[in-house]
Amino acid sequence: MLDFKQTIEELASSSVCNETTACKYIAFGSKPCGGPWDYLVYSTSINTENLENLVENYNQQESDFNTK
Repeated sequence: MLDFKQTIEELASSSVCNETTACKYIAFGSKPCGGPWDYLVYSTSINTENLENLVENYNQQESDFNTK
């Protein structure tokens, strides 16, 4: 799961901010007591749909692990 996390973080950090992109953020991870572990800041210079899907999948996997 660490490789998956690193892939997501690298994708988010590869985005660039400039006058033609918008900055966004997304909750990242799932704490056992509820809420995210962190937030990722990224811009629309990358494939945001791909990033959001990866983060959703990662968050669900962590939530499932916490439930177990």
